[in-house]
Amino acid sequence: MALLPTYLWRGQIGSLPTTWLELALYCLVLVFIVKGFWRFRPFNRLNYFIWLVFAAGWLLLGVWGVIVSTDTRLALGIFKGWLLDPLLWGGLAWVALSVTDNRRVWWHRAISALLAGATVTAVSAIWQGLGIVGRLGGWYNSPNVLAMYLLPVGLLSWGWFTLDKQGKLWPIWFKFGWVSALFILLWAIILTGSYTALISLIISLAVWYILQRWPIKEWRVILIVVLCLTGIVLPWLVVNKGSWPWLSHNNSDYAVSSGEVRYVFWREAERVIVINPWSGIGLGQWQPLFSRVIQPTLRENHQPGFAIEFHYASLFPHNLWLTVWLFQGLMGVAVLLVWLVALALADGSEVIITVLSAWLVYGLTDTPLYKNDLALLFVVLTVAGFTFGTINHQSATGKLSEKIGYE
Repeated sequence: MALLPTYLWRGQIGSLPTTWLELALYCLVLVFIVKGFWRFRPFNRLNYFIWLVFAAGWLLLGVWGVIVSTDTRLALGIFKGWLLDPLLWGGLAWVALSVTDNRRVWWHRAISALLAGATVTAVSAIWQGLGIVGRLGGWYNSPNVLAMYLLPVGLLSWGWFTLDKQGKLWPIWFKFGWVSALFILLWAIILTGSYTALISLIISLAVWYILQRWPIKEWRVILIVVLCLTGIVLPWLVVNKGSWPWLSHNNSDYAVSSGEVRYVFWREAERVIVINPWSGIGLGQWQPLFSRVIQPTLRENHQPGFAIEFHYASLFPHNLWLTVWLFQGLMGVAVLLVWLVALALADGSEVIITVLSAWLVYGLTDTPLYKNDLALLFVVLTVAGFTFGTINHQSATGKLSEKIGYE
């Protein structure tokens, strides 16, 4: 869990490309097999069945995304790194949670590892300093990508701290380190200069407050549905309006803003979707299509600022739902929507809904899903959403510090 950013360390085994994160995952699979953890005992058959249904559906839609792709090699690489590997981790997590005697301790260790990896990433980014655009990027080389990684980890870690009675059972040194790490993450997120990250943080804290005051499951479902539908409908409304209405980062050297660039991506993505509404265009096919076919025909391409921004920012159309639609078709949008509603209906705590709210708000103007680390983070949230409800945070089994081995 602490190694999520190591997907940036790439290599190959023979002719097969791979990453350090992927190798760590496969080593973990080997350990599970050798130790016999494959003897799985589902502790909640309904939740486990729901997980299997959506995992299988997501994989089948990924296969579909490979079939309709024009670049099969690229699509297969994305299928492996962004769909298969995260879901493989999810399967391992279900196995581990089914055989452990204390799921609370298991999640404590998992979230601790997540927080440790994010803190190292944040400290490294702060040490490197602000980039040429005056925003923190670190080894991600992108302020927005860094923020998309740090924000859900920070919120999940903060939520776990509050769930566990503000670390009442933790040693003082561990509590101090945990809180310090949260402040480091917050400072790094602020330094990324991501408006969407800051707005997502504010909205998620408001969601937390509302759910604490009115812990009603129907509220959770309504909230998730509203955020999902907003993300689906918003790009179409903005494009019809004809201009970008929100905060943007302006590049005075190129005389172009991030909002104007996103507007072009949304406009062109919608045109492609209208042509391919059911099938989409396949996994990873947006950037090649945009660069080779769409961009040369755009009137904005004649302005140097747009051409430069198109080159660096065209990996996704910068909206979660447009990207899913393009990569996996309309059925992909439907499956993800139902998946999120199922999470809202699960017995997981308000922490997961809070993190998902931030994730969906970020998805309005970016794509916090299709990356090795971000996809695995989403699966972490999914498994947590179905299993947090089985955790007794008032501990009937003894002190957490004793169980983990602090004392």
